[in-house]
Amino acid sequence: MFRQADLILITKMDLIEHFDYDVEHEKKEARKIKPGVDILEVNIKDKSSIQNVIDWIEFKRKMRV
Repeated sequence: MFRQADLILITKMDLIEHFDYDVEHEKKEARKIKPGVDILEVNIKDKSSIQNVIDWIEFKRKMRV
C-alpha cells in the first residue's frame, strides 16, 4: 500500500499525548518503504492541519492538469 501512496495522513494528532506512539519513528519507517512520500499530521482541533491537506490536494490536482 505505502509503495504506491503519494500521501500518508497521520490522524488523531490531538490524541497523541494519551498514547505511547512514536510519530517520528513511523515517518522514518514509511520513508524506508517510499523515500519521497509526503506525510501530513492531522489534528482536528488545528484548522491549519486540515488546510495543509486541502492545499496538498489542490497542488496535486493542479500538477495533473
